[in-house]
Amino acid sequence: MNAVTLYAQGHAPSWLKEPAGSVAVPRRGILFSGAAMLAGVSLSYLLPKGIYLFLVASGGFSLLLAYVIIMATHYRFRKAWGCPPTGRYQLPGYPYTTLGGLAALLAIMASMPLIPGQGAGLLAGLALTGVYSLGYLVFKVWAPRARKAVLIRPGDVQPEAAWEIGEEPLPPADATKETQTPNSIQRD
Repeated sequence: MNAVTLYAQGHAPSWLKEPAGSVAVPRRGILFSGAAMLAGVSLSYLLPKGIYLFLVASGGFSLLLAYVIIMATHYRFRKAWGCPPTGRYQLPGYPYTTLGGLAALLAIMASMPLIPGQGAGLLAGLALTGVYSLGYLVFKVWAPRARKAVLIRPGDVQPEAAWEIGEEPLPPADATKETQTPNSIQRD
């Protein structure tokens, strides 16, 4: 995300917004992003070499892991839901391109220990992934039991409070299970 998008969503300071009627190039956002990158590179001169390399390697692992998850999710969703006949989200060569990209990302992650200083970042990333995965499994098992212990009566929750963070609208109040099926939900 760039600074303009973040500002439009209310996640960036107001001074990043370009004045109305200015050129379409987001100069302030580009300058701010460049300054942030320069500050990050400057850390390599301020911090001891090992610490900076660890920070870069662990950040690289998290970035690669995010793309591994995206590719695995794309493969699984496309396999389950198929491909829309038209649209902006076409990936030619499926499943070979998705599986090839996933294999390349995993190979890059596996080669991290071969580069001096990046093994610690890989181990730290794997350890954190393990901790978060364990936490997910604990709450996945614990949460259903905890939900059974809580009794919520109709009317306890206001419809406005039931909105998720996303922009999805709530189903109509008179909607029943018979009227909402997976095929009746419109997908993009």
